[in-house]
Amino acid sequence: MKRFLASTIISLCALSHAHAGSIPKDPWQSPMWEYLAAETFGKTADIRVDERIKIYAPLNAESNFTVPVSVDASGIKGVEEIVLLTDLNPFPIAARFYPKSAKAYFATQVKLNEGSVIHAVAKLPDGSWAMSGTFVWAQGGGCAAPSVQMASSDWSDHLLEVQAKVWPTDDNHNRLRLRIRHPMDTGLSGNVATFILEEVNVYDAEENLLTRFEPKEPISEDPIFTFELPKTTGNLRITGRDNNGNEFDVKVATQ
Repeated sequence: MKRFLASTIISLCALSHAHAGSIPKDPWQSPMWEYLAAETFGKTADIRVDERIKIYAPLNAESNFTVPVSVDASGIKGVEEIVLLTDLNPFPIAARFYPKSAKAYFATQVKLNEGSVIHAVAKLPDGSWAMSGTFVWAQGGGCAAPSVQMASSDWSDHLLEVQAKVWPTDDNHNRLRLRIRHPMDTGLSGNVATFILEEVNVYDAEENLLTRFEPKEPISEDPIFTFELPKTTGNLRITGRDNNGNEFDVKVATQ
């Protein structure tokens, strides 16, 4: 009996170890990667480097306030979430993206406080994560500077104004690009409190949620977002809110 119990315990331990996750070394040599991965996804998360995730960003940022970044994980089936990390920023998590029925693709702009590795980490249906990265060289201070529009006396009159356009793509999707007026203050400048967008939701004409994007502090002022949505008829409805409870709700015609 004792031998049976010992054998069973060893077998269970081996099984547990076999299913334990692992955080890989970062091929892009970010000094923060392993810490951020453990804090964001858990110390036992199963994360693997996956070349099917494509990150497009400049090697050298022309402006550390508006660094264009696009992530394409559409080569992986069933992506449930993509986490965008700007590793060396004071607030490393730049966004969380939930594709829903949209393509696992988005484009936006981020602020960089210094040159940094940018990671995209995608959650798969089995609970594991796939990751990729790239390094962007940038000048310092992108997260600590105050927003430009807050210096204008009428900035609040234009808060959450939305400009949007939809056009068809060659692969039977609708591409949506929108710009939302918002200062996206990180709270690191003077006595200005954190003031950011917290969510952007896109619905079809039948109120089905097509995609959801959750911006964080590193997303640039007056953020621009691009999504690739399933082709539908009728108007798209775009809603969202910021961390002060301000909301917007607009409709955009599809072509």
